[in-house]
Amino acid sequence: MCFRPKEILNHYKEFKLEEKRNSGFDTILLDVDNTITPYYEKIPNEEGKAFVRNLKEKGFRVIVFSNNTDKRVKKVADALECDYYCWALKPLPIKFWMVIKKYKLNRKKVIAMGDQLLTDILGGNLSGVYTIYVKPISNIDGKVTRFNRKIERLIFKYILHEKV
Repeated sequence: MCFRPKEILNHYKEFKLEEKRNSGFDTILLDVDNTITPYYEKIPNEEGKAFVRNLKEKGFRVIVFSNNTDKRVKKVADALECDYYCWALKPLPIKFWMVIKKYKLNRKKVIAMGDQLLTDILGGNLSGVYTIYVKPISNIDGKVTRFNRKIERLIFKYILHEKV
C-alpha cells in the first residue's frame, strides 16, 4: 500500500537508533516542518539538534529533505550541520532518486522520516526507501498542509485503519 509507512512514531525521539543501525540503515532523509521543528520555528530547538547529533555520532548520514524553500531549508540544515535538499517535489520520487544517486546510496539502507502521508511517506514508498511516519510535533500548519491533513485523516481512518 503506497500510503502505509513501515513505522509510526509519536515523536522522533521514539526512533530506535541502535535497532535501525544494526539492521543496516545508514542514511535518513529528514523532513523539516513539524517533523524535527515546528512549522513556525526558524531552526530546531536543542532537543532536535541533539537528536540529529546523536544520529550522526552513531554513523547515520542525515540529509534534510523538504518541499520548502532554499532559504528555509538551508537555515535548518545549517543549524543541524547537515546536507540538504529543498524543493524536493515530494511525493514524486525523482529527488529521492537524485539523492540516492548523488551519495551513491543503497535505497534499501535509506529511511525517509516525516510527518505527512501525502508527501513524505508516499514519496518514500514510491522511491523504494524505508518510511517512518512521525506524528506532527505541532498542530499549526501552512495552508497546503492543512488541506493535506484532512485527506490524511481519511486515509488513516478508512484505508490504513489506524488511529493517529
